[in-house]
Amino acid sequence: ERWKELTPQVLNDDMTRIYIDDMNHWMCEADWEPWLEPYFPKSGRIAVDVGAFRGQYTARLARRFDRVIAFEANRRTYSRLKFIPFPNVDIRGVALSDNTGVVDFQDRIGNHVNSGGSGIVGCIPEYADVRNTKVPCFPADRFLLHVADQIDFIKIDVENAEALVLKGMIKTLERGSPKLLIEAHTDQSHRECVEILDGLGYAAAFIPNPQQTGFPVGWLICERAKSCNSDGATGAAEWSANQSATAVQG
Repeated sequence: ERWKELTPQVLNDDMTRIYIDDMNHWMCEADWEPWLEPYFPKSGRIAVDVGAFRGQYTARLARRFDRVIAFEANRRTYSRLKFIPFPNVDIRGVALSDNTGVVDFQDRIGNHVNSGGSGIVGCIPEYADVRNTKVPCFPADRFLLHVADQIDFIKIDVENAEALVLKGMIKTLERGSPKLLIEAHTDQSHRECVEILDGLGYAAAFIPNPQQTGFPVGWLICERAKSCNSDGATGAAEWSANQSATAVQG
């Protein structure tokens, strides 16, 4: 295996570790948001990474879970991410939504700092220096429902398309009741996500982003109440460590 001889290189000031093989494929792991660490489980069966970007959270989850299913719609990013050196990671180069079809995807090729700001046209602002592509989209239930009872954790960061993703995984959430960590990019996205999750019996707490001032930039940590979980799995939220999370008023 060509990855065995690699040594991570520490680059830039964000402690990004880049793994490069002899074919110049790469992936990275970075502590982009270290304040989120308390909300990532230490172990589990299956984790899902929706909006995997360059693999920073995918790699973290791969070290902790038996299996990781990751989704990345940006074709440019996916072309590198698919070489991530973890045998327990399954990468899908599609967009997740509430329907099956094709979406217009805006790739921020002019933003060399954060191409992760790319997203579905209509969900994100119109930027200069972009390339629009057609990307297939599917409901997450198509990929996840058959293993829903084994999924312990789902992270979602899809640039204001969070509610669409949730609507497409309703059956998976009902059957498996995984813990969720969702980045809320706008006030509307925040409210829509809370409404969807409330209908499924999930409790949510807001985690503000200390690097950006003002609501709504931040994350939602969500867990389903035990009374809503037919298989008797662990119930409503017991979030440790980070006392900055404040309850969302639904």
